[in-house]
Amino acid sequence: MMNNILIRIAGIILTVESLIVWAEAVIAYPDETVVAMADASSLVTISTPLIYWFAIKPYIKQRDAAENNMRRMIRQADQQLRENAELIRHEYEEKLRIEQATLESENKYRQLIESANVVCWEMNLSSWTCTYVSPYAERLFGYPIGDWIWPNFWVEHLYPDDMESTVSASINLTERNEDYELEYRFVTSSGEIIWVRDIVTVSKINGTPMLRGFMFDITGQKEIAQELEARASYDFLTQIPNRRFAVELLDIALKVGQRKNFHVAVLYIDTDNFKDVNDTYGHPAGDALLIEMARRITSCIRASDHAGRMGGDEFIVTLTAIADADAALACARNISRRLSEPFVFEGHVIPTACSIGISIFPENGRCSEVLIKNADEAMYAAKKIGSGKICLFQADAPMQAG
Repeated sequence: MMNNILIRIAGIILTVESLIVWAEAVIAYPDETVVAMADASSLVTISTPLIYWFAIKPYIKQRDAAENNMRRMIRQADQQLRENAELIRHEYEEKLRIEQATLESENKYRQLIESANVVCWEMNLSSWTCTYVSPYAERLFGYPIGDWIWPNFWVEHLYPDDMESTVSASINLTERNEDYELEYRFVTSSGEIIWVRDIVTVSKINGTPMLRGFMFDITGQKEIAQELEARASYDFLTQIPNRRFAVELLDIALKVGQRKNFHVAVLYIDTDNFKDVNDTYGHPAGDALLIEMARRITSCIRASDHAGRMGGDEFIVTLTAIADADAALACARNISRRLSEPFVFEGHVIPTACSIGISIFPENGRCSEVLIKNADEAMYAAKKIGSGKICLFQADAPMQAG
């Protein structure tokens, strides 16, 4: 009896152990083959619910929990992948949008640069080689764009009188890493001279100095400025220096004379009976006479001397670096002789003459104001003597005709 009980207990223990082995196999390798084998062998002996609840049920729960945890992790990973994919898609679309906007902006900028009446350029200063020049350069200067890539092309086509100063200024300002502006003349392919304003930005790429800039054609502005300067400095009718400019030229001559110990003479010239010419032949005749007087006066003086119109029918001559008063008197006599030659206007022979007063630097004054005043007084003294006379200013004695 006891032996039968022990045998049954032993059988139950073996069955439980087999069941445990089977459960572990199912959890570790949950495929149909293992289950089928387990069903065909170990499980045929299971006949009690106790074994199921205390041996199999825990393994089933553990397996289900592992499967649920795995499903949860898979769902979380899937959700993360979806979110990452959406983020990547959004970033990619944003990148495409930015690239498209950048491309459109670059195209608009390029079209703007290429259509503008300005030369955009980039240059390697170490070789004076242009690495980029906008198409307007060919329209403005006449040279093909490909020519600009040659070393020193820009330098070699600067106007010769501007070359040294322009290159030197560019080098010095670039070394100070300063942006700057230059104005210079450039020779076109046809030989025309064009004034250029160059606005330059200085930078470095890998240690190499690079210049970028914009060239503007300012030839028209320069011509207007020169015309305005001429109008401000020259008499509109006679085209010789006006009163202001004539005095400036006299001041310069006096500074040179003082520094080098030269004499300077001032000749003040007035046309005799000019009012009669206007009244008899009209103002056109008077204007023509003034033009002819200016031409005759300038033909009597040296290139270093200056003639100017003081206003009305009065003229001034500055004789620079003369030896003495006799040299001034000799020039005055020559001018008086030329102005006394008959003047012909529209078939009319008009007799002319002039009165001339002379003052000498430094004997009769050391500044332009005093010298002009004294020469004017000498001129009126000559008029009192008679037509066509010349007087040299003398402060302490009566002025005599020369």
